[in-house]
Amino acid sequence: MQLGHEAERVRLIRSCVRKIGQLRVKARRSEKACELRMLTKRIKVDYLAEHPPTEDPLASCAWSYLQLCQVLHRICTQPGLDLQRTQDLVETLANAGFVPCAAAIAELIDSIKKGR
Repeated sequence: MQLGHEAERVRLIRSCVRKIGQLRVKARRSEKACELRMLTKRIKVDYLAEHPPTEDPLASCAWSYLQLCQVLHRICTQPGLDLQRTQDLVETLANAGFVPCAAAIAELIDSIKKGR
């Protein structure tokens, strides 16, 4: 029974690492855009907030990425974790990270160019 649980944990680790890898570049772009916005408009993002920045598509990918990294740490270190529930969380966070932020980045760049 224990061996099956560990095999499931390894599958979940692989899944989470794969999702993190898929979001890596997009999350970095999201973070850089949020840094630029902070420098120009003084709008901060709390990447450690418990709830996603649903009203801020610019920050959603970077937030999701960091949350996935924290979930991966829990998967690797916490015994007795509900693996099915954690898999659902991994999928939800990964999907939240794919919220399109390209339009928000373009809007930020345009507003900076126009001096707003």
